[in-house]
Amino acid sequence: MKEKNWLTWLTVLALVVGFVAMGASIWLSAQAAKQTQRNSQLAGQLYQASRVKS
Repeated sequence: MKEKNWLTWLTVLALVVGFVAMGASIWLSAQAAKQTQRNSQLAGQLYQASRVKS
């Protein structure tokens, strides 16, 4: 019985770690998307500024 209890806790721990990793992955993807959008806006502004100068 002790071995089964140990296996249950190990399974719960693995699930918790998996969900934390999934949450971190989703959060990092959202941050990367925001940064990409900022970079795109900045590139557009720089392009417009360069067109005005020439």
